[in-house]
Amino acid sequence: MRVRVKLYSIFRLRYQDYDVERGIDVDLAPGSRLLDLFDHLQIEMRKVSMVRVNGRLNRDFCLILNDGDTLELFPLFGGG
Repeated sequence: MRVRVKLYSIFRLRYQDYDVERGIDVDLAPGSRLLDLFDHLQIEMRKVSMVRVNGRLNRDFCLILNDGDTLELFPLFGGG
């Protein structure tokens, strides 16, 4: 199955020609969960502050993804 992932802030740094409008397409095994996507992208769960799935805020990292889903991953933000 294929999902589209839009990355924000430091999560984009791993992808040299990252297209901010389009994001990246990721192929995963059917039945993959959001946690599996994090593993695939080598993003630590503890560094993710917010996830939107198909435009809706999601707090369940065990959510099973579907072919064609669009995900947005936001890192923790800091300031001072």
